[in-house]
Amino acid sequence: MAMDGVVFDVNAYRVIVHGLSHQHVDAAAAELRRAEEASGVTVFAAVSVVKELLVHVANPADPASHDCAMSLFLIGLHCSDPLGALRMVPEAGALVSHMLTGDDPFKQEAQQIGAICQRITQARGVVDAESERVAQHVLNAMERREVPFLDDYHAIVTAPLDKNSRRKAISFVEEHAEAQSARALAFTALAANRDMPATDDVDGAAKTLLQHFAPAFALHRRLLRKRIDHEEFFTNESKRNERSNFLWDLHLSFLVGAPVANGRLSFVTGDKQLHESAKESGQEQFVLSLSDYLEKLGATITPS
Repeated sequence: MAMDGVVFDVNAYRVIVHGLSHQHVDAAAAELRRAEEASGVTVFAAVSVVKELLVHVANPADPASHDCAMSLFLIGLHCSDPLGALRMVPEAGALVSHMLTGDDPFKQEAQQIGAICQRITQARGVVDAESERVAQHVLNAMERREVPFLDDYHAIVTAPLDKNSRRKAISFVEEHAEAQSARALAFTALAANRDMPATDDVDGAAKTLLQHFAPAFALHRRLLRKRIDHEEFFTNESKRNERSNFLWDLHLSFLVGAPVANGRLSFVTGDKQLHESAKESGQEQFVLSLSDYLEKLGATITPS
């Protein structure tokens, strides 16, 4: 099977562990590792995936809390190297910064997140006080990031009120959203290492990002286009979970086909939008459903 590296999303892990005992999670991890090693597949834990799981375990009353804690237990078993260290893929911002500048300003945070995941694995899915403290910190940080991010999006998609303006906004999104998003990311990454990057440097860096993270920018355009016609997404309290998923999806989309030391990443997910965005950008070979992945591996685990 031609895959250089693989990352699972949150739901892939949750589907596997749902209803399983600790012993069955052990067995699932062992079978995954056996099949992956036989196929030459290297599996990584995504920092964003671990963070999203920690957000759920931060609230013991969250109905998904138990499955997410068991998912963290599985990740530690599934993604550890022969020496016991967790193989990790950084978040979108770190991937972009490292590609453009060689720097990773989020390295220390990623190491802390990995250490908590391993702590929960060693405790066999039990979230102790220290793990809960870090999980709560992740939740608080995510909420501080989410509110201004979504407020900005709300302003963008609701600014054109009349039909003609909305049509122009849709046209702009379809034609320019990917390039403008890439330039914004490139400027942010370069500006962190110099006072004011030159326009030519920003343009060149944006082209690099569009080439290496095509599915992420395609997903960004698709989601922005979709939200122009659905203002209630940003204002209705019942859409809160969808809003959070919107931000996580944008982060995770940068993993599709992302460069790693030994090639490019494939992403195991059931997310329809991500599959469609990858196909649209010609990267569909880097996105697989869990069932397709298990079939390709010849793994015999049966998710509940």
